[in-house]
Amino acid sequence: MRILSCFFKILKKKRGYIMMYLAIFFSIAIAMSLQGGNSEKNYENQKIAFCVFDEDQSEISKGLTDYLKKGNEWVEVEDEEEVIQEKMYNRNLTCVVRIPKAFGETMGEGKEQITVRTIPGTMYGTIMEQSIQGFVSLLRGYLTGGMNASEALQKTMQSVEKEPEVEMTTQNGGVSHDSAYYLFAYVPYLFLAIFISTLTPILIIFRKKEIAERMACSSYPKMKIYRELYFSFIIAGLVITALHLIIVFAMKRELWFAAKGGLYIVNEIAFLLVTLSLVFLISQLATKIESINMISNVVSLAMSFLCGIFVPLSFLGDGVKTAAHFLPAYWYILAAERIDAGISKETCPDIWMYCGIQVLFAVVLLTTALVVKEKKSRR
Repeated sequence: MRILSCFFKILKKKRGYIMMYLAIFFSIAIAMSLQGGNSEKNYENQKIAFCVFDEDQSEISKGLTDYLKKGNEWVEVEDEEEVIQEKMYNRNLTCVVRIPKAFGETMGEGKEQITVRTIPGTMYGTIMEQSIQGFVSLLRGYLTGGMNASEALQKTMQSVEKEPEVEMTTQNGGVSHDSAYYLFAYVPYLFLAIFISTLTPILIIFRKKEIAERMACSSYPKMKIYRELYFSFIIAGLVITALHLIIVFAMKRELWFAAKGGLYIVNEIAFLLVTLSLVFLISQLATKIESINMISNVVSLAMSFLCGIFVPLSFLGDGVKTAAHFLPAYWYILAAERIDAGISKETCPDIWMYCGIQVLFAVVLLTTALVVKEKKSRR
C-alpha cells in the first residue's frame, strides 16, 4: 500500500487547510443556527427617554402627554438649557417635547406647533414626531367631526391603544429552520472548498509526467497503482465526511436515531459523490497546482451564492433559480429543506429524487473526467 501511504503523507501537509475550512464552516453554521433557529423574538417598540414642557396645560395637551408616556421612559427635567444639555450629553434624555400655549384651542384648525428636540444624528426625534403626528391626526379628525375635547381624547386613546394582530409567517409551511439544518446546509461550501483545494493538487502530482514514468518503471502493476490511488482518494473523502458528521451528531444528539439524521447523511453522501467526481474532473483539466486555490474559491463561493446556500432560495430571482437547476448544490439544498420541514409520505419521494439527481450529476462528471483522461492518455 505504498501509494496509499504516499497519498496520505501529502494530504497530512494540507491539514491546515482542512482545519481552517472546518473552523469557517462551523463558525458560520453555529452563528446562523443561533440567529435563525427555532427561537422567535417578539418585536419590542423603541423606548425613548423624553420629557414634555407643557405650556398649554389644557385637557388635550395633558392627554397627549399621557399618551407619550405609554411605551416610553419619562424623565423629570427642569426647564433650564444647561440641565437639558447635560442630560442629553449623558444620554439620560434623548427627546424634549415642547407644547406651546393655545395648542388645545387651535387643535381643530391645525395650527399647533409642537417642537421636538433630540440628539443630532439619532432617530429618536423622527420616532417621537411620528407618534405625535399620528395621535394629533386622529384627535383632529374626531374634533372636526363635532366631538368635544373629552370625547375626542377618549376615542383617540381607544384607537391608539389597539394593537394590530400580526401573524409571523416563515418558510416551509410556517415552520422555521431547526438549528440542525444549518449544520448541514453549508456542507456544499465545506466539501467544495476542502476537497478541491486539498485533493486536486495530490491527483495532479501523481499525474505529472516524471512521476508517472517512475511509477511505470517500478515493479508495481499499473492497475494496482490506480486502484490504490483512487482508493486513497475515496478514503480521504469519507474521512473528512465522517469528521463532519461526528462533530454534528455530537452537537445534536437528537439526530442519532431519528429519520432526519439518516436522511441528512444520505443527502451528504450524495453530494460527496458529486464533489469527488468534480475534483477528479478538475484534476484532469487543470495544469498548474498554483491555480487550484483560485478554482476552489470560485467554484465553492459561486455555487453557494447561486444555489441558496449563503442566500435563501426565497431571496433569489426566477432567473437565478432556473440557472441553479443545472448545479448539484441546488438539489442538495432542496433536499435539506425538505428534510428540515419534516419527514412524511409526501416529502420522502421528493427527498430521494433530489438525492438521485445529485448522483446523476456525479455520474455525468465522472464520465466526463474519464473521457478527458482517456483522450490525454492517447496523446
